[in-house]
Amino acid sequence: MPGLDGFRGAAVIAVLLFHGGFGWARGGFLGVTSFFVLSGFLITSLLLLERQATGGINLKAFWSRRARRLVPAALVTIALVIAYVAVVDPGAAGRVVGDGVASAAWVANWRLILSGQSYADLFSEPSPFQHMWSLAIEEQFYLLLPLAAVVLARRQFAAAVVAGVAASTAAAWVVGATARGYYGTDTRVAEPLVGVLLALVLLGPRGVRRLRRPGVIVADMLAVAGVVGLVLLMTQLDDRSGVLYRGGFLGAALLSAFVVLAATQPAGVVSKVLSAPPLVAIGRLSYGIYLFHWPVFLWLSPARTGLPPLSLFALRCGVTTALAAVSYVLVERPVRLSRLPRLVGPVAWANASVGLLAGLVLVAGIAPSASTSSFLASGPAGEEAPPLPDVVPDTATSSTTESTAAAGTVDAAPGTTASTSRATGAARPKTTNTTRRGSDPAPPPGNVLGGPPHKATPPPPPPKAPDGEAPRPTRLKVAVMGDSLALNLGDGLKAWADEQGDVAVYNLALSGCPISRGGTRWVERPDDFRVQAVCGWWDDPEHDRWKALVEFDPDIVVMQDGMNAIWKRWQDSWGDYRALGDVRFDQWMVGQYRAAASRIQSLGAVALFLNAACVDWKNLRGRFESYRDGLGEWMVNHMNQITSPLSAWMWTGDLHQHLCPNGQFTNEVDGVQNARPDKFHLSPAAAKAVAATWLGPMVLQAAPPPPPQSEPESQPQH
Repeated sequence: MPGLDGFRGAAVIAVLLFHGGFGWARGGFLGVTSFFVLSGFLITSLLLLERQATGGINLKAFWSRRARRLVPAALVTIALVIAYVAVVDPGAAGRVVGDGVASAAWVANWRLILSGQSYADLFSEPSPFQHMWSLAIEEQFYLLLPLAAVVLARRQFAAAVVAGVAASTAAAWVVGATARGYYGTDTRVAEPLVGVLLALVLLGPRGVRRLRRPGVIVADMLAVAGVVGLVLLMTQLDDRSGVLYRGGFLGAALLSAFVVLAATQPAGVVSKVLSAPPLVAIGRLSYGIYLFHWPVFLWLSPARTGLPPLSLFALRCGVTTALAAVSYVLVERPVRLSRLPRLVGPVAWANASVGLLAGLVLVAGIAPSASTSSFLASGPAGEEAPPLPDVVPDTATSSTTESTAAAGTVDAAPGTTASTSRATGAARPKTTNTTRRGSDPAPPPGNVLGGPPHKATPPPPPPKAPDGEAPRPTRLKVAVMGDSLALNLGDGLKAWADEQGDVAVYNLALSGCPISRGGTRWVERPDDFRVQAVCGWWDDPEHDRWKALVEFDPDIVVMQDGMNAIWKRWQDSWGDYRALGDVRFDQWMVGQYRAAASRIQSLGAVALFLNAACVDWKNLRGRFESYRDGLGEWMVNHMNQITSPLSAWMWTGDLHQHLCPNGQFTNEVDGVQNARPDKFHLSPAAAKAVAATWLGPMVLQAAPPPPPQSEPESQPQH
């Protein structure tokens, strides 16, 4: 039935267009729904034909055929991913080992749900295994469906399938547009079950029934309606659309079933159209195309190729199709058609899987960690604080601590070191920043949103200088907190500080971490991605990172996030998603920044807040279609508008204006060309330039002045 291959080819083209980032194909992910329906139809047909011919179903033989069909190309994909992460993106290796294991075990969808990863990661910090979720659902379906077919009579089987469709649709309705709703086996199994029902209706004693002329006409009419409906869904909906989870996926499955019905009737017009040789050829390679396309799309990125969208899409599809053809001819077809000895196949596949995953682990072990990550990372890599930088106390600061305390300027016991006294009151006088803060009093120590104030744990003695070295005294200690752009800026500050010689920088920023705590964010995909608990380290006096900050004893802390904070947020106490522009959301967000600033100020340090940076939305890697026509720019501007009054509480810096003069994105920053290669983050050279020309001088200006030298008692005190 070449029409079925043609429909399979059309479905995989829809997926390619979706991952290609074309706005008019925002619903191309529904090609997966068509795959599900077609798989349910074909597998059920095979099972029923076997039972009709032999009186039973050989489960071992069935599963063996499925393994021969699916496993070889999957192993090739794992090998391809190892090559990809080793050569192209070694920083991703450690992140995707678990994804590789889950993919090899055909549970990738549950891995994505349980690990909190989101479909947004497809265009931010993507895993090359992310697309394996749908194959995992199919494999789980192949495992369970034959068991039901064996134990149930045909009518009972049909009733169970109908009940399964209803239960799955209800489950999707309940969980809604979440990662569970999109990836869950229970919430998506209705789609292949629709294919099962079609097989039960269409399969007769001699195979698929051939309809008479009137029936073929009706089937063609239904198929045309199905194609039109699918095209409308694929162009009008995205996977955040709530209607999909309230029966929309089921509707797409029924529309797909109409097309499958017509494709099985060779005399029909739709079947003849779908039997066009190009579509049939793509359909026969569709499994390999689906497997290989995502790693290829990641490898052939816009930044790496410099190609315009259509040329890039053509290149990606060409490379993907070539790989799929080679795999089909040299691997998939020979393995599927050969009869391997009973134990050779399973042992070989197990050894190959273990070996390939071991290779991925090895790559992860030797891969350098990336200095920056995407601003939509699903979560930070770890909770442990980085090592403290080597600092030597300023001799003037240390020697004057006791006399300053005796003079009554600080609340410290005689003999207390500068490091310790700052945690309880500060040996270095703290500026009131009246030129930036206005007349508002400083916030009290602790969480301004309520609850008891937090008390800083006294830090241990400062680190000693390395043996044999005599570095210059550290006049100023600067910490950095926030997300991946803050991590970016912190690295630039480090490079600048190395040239200053008397400034130490401690970078505590975490990719994917907004300063605002808790809840679940929503971008535009069907997956919520939670704010990881580690992101709130600044409000946990027992957290490793907070203790490290106290031990470092900063003079000034630079705070920046922005892009990780602008998205819709769900808090349990709210009961729904709220977005920028909602008064409750705006007040909550500003309160979070004030709370973080008060925690910093409780250490006697100065808080320096940098606002959200602009983004080149139209050329940003990924598919931010709904933000490209002004919405994304409005969100950033509104965030900066509601946070501008923070200048009354702390020092503030207009990072947005510095990176985008007059609000216009530019890829030249402080004389550095291609300064923001991914249209958001700064290159290392640009980060250093920003620190040298703008952020570093601002830090020096905002820092509290050093304490005065001790004067003879005979001289008047000033």
